[in-house]
Amino acid sequence: MVDRVSGTRSRITTHPDDETLPCFSPEDRYILYAGRHRGDHYQIYRMRADGSGNEELVLAADSADVWPVGESPDGRWLVYGRGVASGLQHGSIHVAPLPAGMPSRLLVPDLDNVVNASLSPDGRWLAYSAAVSGRLEIYVSPFHPESSGTPPRWQVSARGGECPRWRGDGREMYYSHADGTVVATAVDGSGADFRVDGEKSLFQVFQRPFIASICVTPDGQYFILNQLGGSSVTPLALVTNWTATLRQR
Repeated sequence: MVDRVSGTRSRITTHPDDETLPCFSPEDRYILYAGRHRGDHYQIYRMRADGSGNEELVLAADSADVWPVGESPDGRWLVYGRGVASGLQHGSIHVAPLPAGMPSRLLVPDLDNVVNASLSPDGRWLAYSAAVSGRLEIYVSPFHPESSGTPPRWQVSARGGECPRWRGDGREMYYSHADGTVVATAVDGSGADFRVDGEKSLFQVFQRPFIASICVTPDGQYFILNQLGGSSVTPLALVTNWTATLRQR
């Protein structure tokens, strides 16, 4: 963990095997993450955010990876992904009561090829990127963990989208296009329907693909991004139809 103000780095876990996809619990008391500590698949663990105590196994599956999306604001529910957690991350989204156990409920099926997801700050909505139409787009569904059936969904993005994130008041969402452009869109989830008010481009950063590459502060003023290659790497420019440019000269 990195202190954003001082830049101090603190190691929270000590297990030698792979750990990935961390997220904070409500009130930032715990860090949830996926760890491959037992067998071939990732399980969900948690540690205290101050590094004290021992890690706790939260949820495990025998035939697939599981990874945390987040806890509901009241701490009663765990939203998690199930499928493939490493490489080209994809799968389905589920919810389970805490302490995590069965039965869990399917929220978004794996046929939609869900890549990543995020709960709204008030816990009423679930945003996720999925290839429903063959291209990753951002969708939002109501989060009703005790209801049955498949919830409705509203499409937020129009030109592709990955890694949805919420502003602290839930009135603005952020996500990225395939070319690394991070965009913002005003949203209204105060009623039964979810409303979207167009998107505006903020900046372009070449991010690492298929991971949770964007974090945003609650006021929406600062972004932390996992940049591809780092600041010392020169971007690669692809020039098409270059022979026509030569003939013009």
